[in-house]
Amino acid sequence: MKLFVRTKSESNARIDYAVSVLKRRLGKLDIEVVRGSGKPILDIVVQDPHSSNQAFTLRWMPDVNLDAIFDNYFTYTTDVSAEKIDVVEVGDMDKNSGSLVAQGPAGVLYGILEFAERCETRGCLPIRPLDISRNPKMAFRSACLMLMGTATYDVDICQAEFPWFYDKAWWTTYLDFMAENRFNAVSLWNFHPFPYFITIKGYEDLNPVNPAQVEQNHEQLMWICAEAARRSMSIVFHFYNIYVSHQFAARTGMQNIHSFTNQQKPLIEKYMFECVQQMVSEFPAVGWMACLGEGVKGEDGGRFAGEVLLPAVKASGKHPLFIIRQWSSLKTKHVADHILGRYDNLYVMLKHNAEHIAGEVPDARMRKWVDLGVPCIANMHMLSEVGPFRWAPVKYINRICLTYQALGLKGVHVFPLCPGKISTAVADAGYTGTQIDRDRLYHEAWGRYSFDPIKDEDEEVRFWVRRMADRFGGRKKAKAIIESQNVMGHSLTRLQQHLWIHYDNHSILSAGFTLEQYVEALSVHGRKIVFTDILDDLFPLGLELSQGHQSGKGDYTIEDCLADSIREVESAVSLLAAAGIPENMTEAGRYMLDAVMIRKVLEFHSLKIGAARCIFAHKKQDDLKSFAEGLKLLRRSVKAYKDLAQFAQGIYVGISNVNPVYPKALPGQYHWTDMLPLFEAELDNTRKEYQRTRKAAAEKIGGQR
Repeated sequence: MKLFVRTKSESNARIDYAVSVLKRRLGKLDIEVVRGSGKPILDIVVQDPHSSNQAFTLRWMPDVNLDAIFDNYFTYTTDVSAEKIDVVEVGDMDKNSGSLVAQGPAGVLYGILEFAERCETRGCLPIRPLDISRNPKMAFRSACLMLMGTATYDVDICQAEFPWFYDKAWWTTYLDFMAENRFNAVSLWNFHPFPYFITIKGYEDLNPVNPAQVEQNHEQLMWICAEAARRSMSIVFHFYNIYVSHQFAARTGMQNIHSFTNQQKPLIEKYMFECVQQMVSEFPAVGWMACLGEGVKGEDGGRFAGEVLLPAVKASGKHPLFIIRQWSSLKTKHVADHILGRYDNLYVMLKHNAEHIAGEVPDARMRKWVDLGVPCIANMHMLSEVGPFRWAPVKYINRICLTYQALGLKGVHVFPLCPGKISTAVADAGYTGTQIDRDRLYHEAWGRYSFDPIKDEDEEVRFWVRRMADRFGGRKKAKAIIESQNVMGHSLTRLQQHLWIHYDNHSILSAGFTLEQYVEALSVHGRKIVFTDILDDLFPLGLELSQGHQSGKGDYTIEDCLADSIREVESAVSLLAAAGIPENMTEAGRYMLDAVMIRKVLEFHSLKIGAARCIFAHKKQDDLKSFAEGLKLLRRSVKAYKDLAQFAQGIYVGISNVNPVYPKALPGQYHWTDMLPLFEAELDNTRKEYQRTRKAAAEKIGGQR
């Protein structure tokens, strides 16, 4: 079977790439895509070859008997009038032919992907008429790659540290994957990228790497930008406003590379102006993202962007995308006062819910950022509470994107689930694939739904089963994995709403907490870093433990939450078991291992929270019986933690590669076995305290006699 494709617009690299995608996708279906004028034909028309508009209209008329498919006599009568509307309009197209009219080259790629999906449904050219118009609901859809270290921002960009960055074969595979899943940007994160790619004029002696390395980096970035552009994608560089190079810090007398005095500030501003102006001039296709607010007062960060960064961009004579990324103390007022109106290709960005998911609804401050009047991006950052497990509930991700659309967001910026490693996965022991291999379902779902979240739920299940059948060992297993992920998608994110003890990636639920740390659990409502639109029925555990507050009618307690989450995870395990998916290191089996492990994590928290209730009740009421029950539950919680730590051995490399603050501070990547001694010591100390308390009580009674 042949499909002849004719491009009625002047061909260019982006259109040629889009047609190559069609050839690759349909070639798997034994459909040969030929550039020419034969029949059947798909005419491709690009309205403006220089436009960044991503919209398209796809029409297709199959060579079939329409009467066999549709009731041509069916009419629809509105409630308002008796006007009859024909359901099927055949139009003027020849049979078995179609057209793809795109506003710009990107629309060609997205229209071709839509057409390829329709062909893949049945393994043939579409047998029903198509008349589809699409314009992405979020114009900016970015993945993220880290040119930073596992526990520090400060790592030189060179072959030894980031071999994947110089691997053109890896980049080709990665960019193809992202483009075919409708991402249109890749963001590279680095603390201070400028002197790694160019020699800054006036600061020639301050390069952190040798000239040969700068030249290699320059050439590689040029190549990456060209390859991304072919795929209708752009490269965006993220940097921190508080960082400079070590060499500049030493010359200026700074104590470190992100701490300066008022006397040093003018020197830093002049240096950063030159960095930005020269880098933008050299790489006009690169977009820029500045993280404002970390390490400086929010207003100072806003003023720095408005008075240094944006003037430097304009001085370059170029017009790249520039994103102001909120963190820490930066407020909308600072953006309005110092940034708005100074540059017209501006976006702003806010994290979904700090560095956690904590539900489908984002930080309620998002409305304020949308109201600034410039396009706003949601940063799905770190997803800390679900680590180190797979997390790909496609329905959940779909609903998040629907919420984003309703809020008026214009973009998403999605972190990988294992951000510390790029070319290899960090979480799974013995896993030889890349992070894209490990979390393919997660990435594909974000690409699909950020482009268009309005989907039919039943059709989506069938789509994902088809999509993942080969990967997971057949349709039965694929369906079980997809359904199990949907069933248990809330199990840890819901718990995060109750156990909002720390706002960032230095705290991961599966690592556990001490008894005293549970007192800090004020729930998502109590955190200063996040406002929420979630109904305030989450009763803060910390208030119950520390002040004796009692939950009342209508409150959704931590026990309610755990019961729901445990039930969901057990349902997920049952779905996987019924499909014949074992607990092993196969691609499908690892989903079962994750589900079993999450069930163990929930059991640990359930036991330990029960222990905390009893022990803190004793402290408030001098109730020795309650203390004894708490000690019993605490002992069981340590046993449960030891069990999950042993289960995880040989399955997971670690909990996270970001150094923890909770439940205790460690210098870098850590495992459950690193935390077990903390909980064992806590049990031992609690047991000794109980013995002292019981002895004192007995002596008191004896003295009274």
